[in-house]
Amino acid sequence: MLATCRLTLVSNDRTLAVVTFADGHRIYTTVTNSAIIIANWINETVQDCTNGGRYIVSLEVACQRNCNIVLVQFIVRDHCLIYQLLHHGKAHPPREFYEFLIDTYVDEFEIEKFDRFSSFALRQVVFLMQQKLQKPIFAPDELDLLGFSSTHARFCFIGAGVEVVAYGLQREHAFSVRNTADLGDTAAVRQGREDLWRAGLERLAREVMQVEMEEPAEVWRSNLGRRDLSNETIAYACAKAYVASKLRRGLLDC
Repeated sequence: MLATCRLTLVSNDRTLAVVTFADGHRIYTTVTNSAIIIANWINETVQDCTNGGRYIVSLEVACQRNCNIVLVQFIVRDHCLIYQLLHHGKAHPPREFYEFLIDTYVDEFEIEKFDRFSSFALRQVVFLMQQKLQKPIFAPDELDLLGFSSTHARFCFIGAGVEVVAYGLQREHAFSVRNTADLGDTAAVRQGREDLWRAGLERLAREVMQVEMEEPAEVWRSNLGRRDLSNETIAYACAKAYVASKLRRGLLDC
């Protein structure tokens, strides 16, 4: 998916950019390592999500060649945050970042109904039952993106291989992501294709959207740990989260 990046602000604590895709859609992107900027972005996002609905957050990461996670990307609606993990210095990630990931913006009684293992097991049961019956056993709104856990949570973090992403964030940075839904699982159920179970983003984009997600050579050669990310790197990092968001809408026809 072709995307272009136009910088609108470059300062010591953030870079603002508009990433425009081939379909004309624009994503307003913030690249930062500042705890204050991150807290403000999250607070604004939470304030915009106050009508009692459940909001989908695209979650992607970028890794160095040693597989360490150095960038975390979120997209909510048409706004993207790219968090540069290597450059927060002595300042720890803000409290709001942890609260956002574990979704503490719900009442205490609205706790997780299933732990992650139970949710995964339930998704497997649903998939196998639908395969045997050769028809859906839940309507799309009932499946709710297979987000069986935390059905009253405000935010659901989606992505291809999102459980692996969540595990990596926990292992490397002690970030806990509470409520997740895997796009590969959803594609397998919605399209009746077991081979898409836990498929990666590039394959899902190709199989479901007929879109190629080949990583540009400029990004592959670049140092993702640099503080001043190239326009191509910003565009590709944003594109990964955007494609995940489009996949979710396409799979659930919404």
